[in-house]
Amino acid sequence: MLKHYKTSDMYLKELDYNFIIKFEKYLRAHTPEDHQKPMGNYTVMKYIEHLRKLINLSVKLGWLDKDPFINFRVHFEKTERGFLTLDELQAIELKQFSMGRLQLVKGLFVFTCYISLIYMIL
Repeated sequence: MLKHYKTSDMYLKELDYNFIIKFEKYLRAHTPEDHQKPMGNYTVMKYIEHLRKLINLSVKLGWLDKDPFINFRVHFEKTERGFLTLDELQAIELKQFSMGRLQLVKGLFVFTCYISLIYMIL
C-alpha cells in the first residue's frame, strides 16, 4: 500500500478491479518472512476470497455502490495428492522430535492416518 498508493489505508470506495489484480499479483510475489517459498495458488485464492466476502458485505450494507469483484474469477488449481505407503507411515511414526509440540502434531497426524485407513477398509 505504501509503495503503490503512498498511503497505509484507503477508503472502500477507492477499491476497484485494478486494485484486486494488483493485490493478487502482490500475494503471488510476496515471500513471507517465516516461510522459504512464496504463497501457493490455494493460499492466494483464499486471501482473495476473504477480501471478496468483506466487499460483498460492504455492498449489502450500502457502503459500496458496485462490486469491484464483478469481473474477477477465483481459480483454484486442481492438484492430485498421493498416498503414503505403509513404510512411509511407519517412518513418520518412528521419527522423534525434540520439540514437544512437533511430537504432538506427529501423533495426531499418525492417529488420523490410521483412523482413515480403518475407514477405508470398512
